Amino acid sequence: MLVTMQNSALVSKLVALADGDIDLVQRAIRATSDKGGAADLEKVVQFIVEARKARVKAVA
Repeated sequence: MLVTMQNSALVSKLVALADGDIDLVQRAIRATSDKGGAADLEKVVQFIVEARKARVKAVA
């Protein structure tokens, strides 16, 4: 499934996964998109999960 910021229902779920961090969701979509277009959902989720893990390690 492809992700863009235009799919508000999916973006809302990704924001929840990102602990309310819309900036993280936007970074994930930009980082995994094909030349600024849509991004693969699996890659976006992986990016968010890895960023959350890194944040937890930095705090610990």
